Amino acid sequence: NIYVPPLIAKDIEKICGLLKIECDIETSRSRVGQTGTIEYVLKIMSIAKTAILRIKSYGAKIGSFDSWLIETIRGLLKSGAETIYIDLPLDNRLTILIGGNLLRVGFSACGFLYGKYLRLQRIIGKKQKLDIRKVPENLRQIANTIGR
Repeated sequence: NIYVPPLIAKDIEKICGLLKIECDIETSRSRVGQTGTIEYVLKIMSIAKTAILRIKSYGAKIGSFDSWLIETIRGLLKSGAETIYIDLPLDNRLTILIGGNLLRVGFSACGFLYGKYLRLQRIIGKKQKLDIRKVPENLRQIANTIGR
């Protein structure tokens, strides 16, 4: 199973179909006991003003994760990041809740990495329109699906 917010479940289903990946998509937010600590990898590319935050584990308490995520995003913005990517684990049911919250505050789905992560992005600076002519022919269907 992969867990995605209901807001983007149809898009993920289309992408899986285009890539010929079998996906059993789950969107129900039943409670799941979490254990451990927040695990993540943060990559900052100062010249490009871009940050990539890959979440590996949400930790034991969702409230603690929410607070940590808000402070992390604030810190990235203060450091000058104009584009923030957040990768959420598709094998964790909490991705439905966390991803849904991020989508509601202006993040958008932009990737499906290795079948393991849902990539969300938020562009803070000047928005650039996707030039479909520069996308290779075999990727245009996917670009049309996610390039709203």
